[in-house]
Amino acid sequence: MDTTPVWTCPFCCLGLRVNESGKSWSCENNHSFDCAREGYVNLLPSNKKRSSDPGDNAEMIAARRRIHTAQIYRPLVDAIQAQLADVESIMRILDLGCGEGYYSNALQQALPDAQICAVDISRAAVKLAAKNYPSVNFAVASTFALPVASESQNLLLRIFAPSDDAEVVRVLEKGGVYLEV
Repeated sequence: MDTTPVWTCPFCCLGLRVNESGKSWSCENNHSFDCAREGYVNLLPSNKKRSSDPGDNAEMIAARRRIHTAQIYRPLVDAIQAQLADVESIMRILDLGCGEGYYSNALQQALPDAQICAVDISRAAVKLAAKNYPSVNFAVASTFALPVASESQNLLLRIFAPSDDAEVVRVLEKGGVYLEV
């Protein structure tokens, strides 16, 4: 299985590849995006932001982290995992609006051979997620303009997050699974 994330350039939509040092991603048009120390990549161009720091702030993320650490949403995780138990060939998963990575990590635990990619518009959320769950490929990005290859995902997960239906259809492969809460 190809474990290279399916990120695409937010400017020209060409595929991104990580450089040999693992410190940046670039496309054939030489658009380049640095990897953060925590391991995520920021694919949200500044001209696409509606504020200087979009999405949930650090305080909101910390509060959500406390809720998830207390396992209050564990029944939801169990229900999602039950829904996926009979689905075959899930190898490429995209978590839309991943927040601090709670559900992305739960998917990685349930499907250890799958490639999990996750996006959120909040840099604070993605920073925490990438720090806590290094086996998931995280990016700061908008769910309304996903920097993801068309028809590249077997499963899309969207929990309590806004997104664009046309983008969901574009990145989900034919016959793929879409779970929305």
